[in-house]
Amino acid sequence: MQWMVPISALNAQQTRALDALKERPDETHWISGYAGTGKTIVVTHCLERLVASTRSASICFVTYTHALKDLVASGLSEAARSRVTIATINKFRSLEQRFDYLVVDEIQDIADDLVSLIVQRARRLIVAGDSGPVDLSGPS
Repeated sequence: MQWMVPISALNAQQTRALDALKERPDETHWISGYAGTGKTIVVTHCLERLVASTRSASICFVTYTHALKDLVASGLSEAARSRVTIATINKFRSLEQRFDYLVVDEIQDIADDLVSLIVQRARRLIVAGDSGPVDLSGPS
């Protein structure tokens, strides 16, 4: 499937989001916007960049639905697909692994207790979702 927008065609805001990820890789990043603003495209490019810039880091992509999981997988290169664990939140729950990079799309659809689990299992966290508050502080 050729849905993936090439990096050269990203708009200025999408490019700034990717640049921020590159400039501050150890920070938690929040990519927000309304439906159709390209969050999933940015996340997919982010995964490609993580694979290209890290040798042995464990990378996981998590989302709520199989449809979005499959869409992101289809937008990744073969090299990225072989390095990134791609899972729905239900599959992620059973993995019991901590990841160097945890990238989550549509986080607003994930229950708060599972968001806490995501935070616990991430050394570095990148989340995308609709505008709105999501507590990424982890367990109290």
